[in-house]
Amino acid sequence: MFIGYQNGKIVAQALTQEILESKLCVSFDEIEETSQNVIEKEGKLYLENEIPLTTKEEIEEKRKYLYQIKVDCLTAEISRLRDEIQTLEIQEKIADLISKRNEIVDEIKLQNPYPDEGES
Repeated sequence: MFIGYQNGKIVAQALTQEILESKLCVSFDEIEETSQNVIEKEGKLYLENEIPLTTKEEIEEKRKYLYQIKVDCLTAEISRLRDEIQTLEIQEKIADLISKRNEIVDEIKLQNPYPDEGES
């Protein structure tokens, strides 16, 4: 795999150097051979070991979205059940829903850790 740079950034990739050099209207500051994969993120190309880390704000937005689609419906159901007369059956349903909600929240946090949380 060959990659072409302009102003220090990867702007093109090709299987051979000849293909890169034949690109019309494109001149490269440098062409380099690499065995690494080139990954596209947010419209930019990166070598696989140079992909920028996801920011805490991006993770917060993703968590917020996942909570809205996976957790809020359970919270609403818990709230609705709390408004009913508290029979043993209703209390058990509430406890089950709370347990399920906590599992989903833990899963969301595990799959979307903040950059400073690292592996535990």
